[in-house]
Order: sequence, then structure tokens, then C-alpha cells
Amino acid sequence: YYWVPDSRCAFREAEKLPPGTWLRCRPDGSVQRGRFWDLREVAAEGQERARSGDVPDLAAVVEESTRLHLLSDVPVATFLSGGLDSSYLTALAARDRPGIPAYTIGFRAEDARFEAMPDDLRYARRVAERFGVDL
Repeated sequence: YYWVPDSRCAFREAEKLPPGTWLRCRPDGSVQRGRFWDLREVAAEGQERARSGDVPDLAAVVEESTRLHLLSDVPVATFLSGGLDSSYLTALAARDRPGIPAYTIGFRAEDARFEAMPDDLRYARRVAERFGVDL
């Protein structure tokens, strides 16, 4: 499927957390789970805002979110597949952090028959060059 679906994980005896949830593991072995947002509540809020005409500028929201995700006390990089989404986010990140590192996945031409996804490395290289990203 090109990804690991649902709560399944690539590691045995591990599971993904559902969207909008958190998990805390304590040294004593106890585990706490909780929810920090619910999709139904977010959707209802969005519908209400749309009805009232209080719709934020999507570009401004994405730009602000990207800028906030760059705040860190450790080095930050992007994953640049060469597709539209990762290219856009990498370009935004490079605006705030010139030379930001980016990572991608590529494979040899002779291995193409084993790979289910297209090799977008050439696109990632073009985006990195255009925006001064360290790929």
C-alpha cells in the first residue's frame, strides 16, 4: 500500500497512536493515554467559522505552521520527496532557514522494477537547487 495502514507498525509489538492522541510511559511501567483534539470538533469549528465568514487565509496558516515547526533546540530538516506538498513546505522552511538540510529517498535505475513508488529524486534535486536547500 506504500505505507503501513491503521494502527499497524513496521515494528513487532508496536502500534501507531490514533490521530489527535498522546501516550505517556512512566518509569514504573504505567501507561496513560489521552486525546488532545478530536476531528469532529475541529470539523464543526471549521464549518461554524465558514458560516460566519471568519475563514483564515490558508497560505498564511501553512506559512505560520511551518515557521513554528522550525522552532527547536536541535537541528531541523525537511523530507523532500520532490512532490508538491514536500516541495512547498521545504520552500517555506528555506525562506526562514536558508540552507536548511533536506532528505530524500532515491534508488538506482536497475532497481526500478522492485520499487513500487516512482523515483522523484530528480524533482527533489531541482527544488533543493532552486531554494538553496542542502539535499
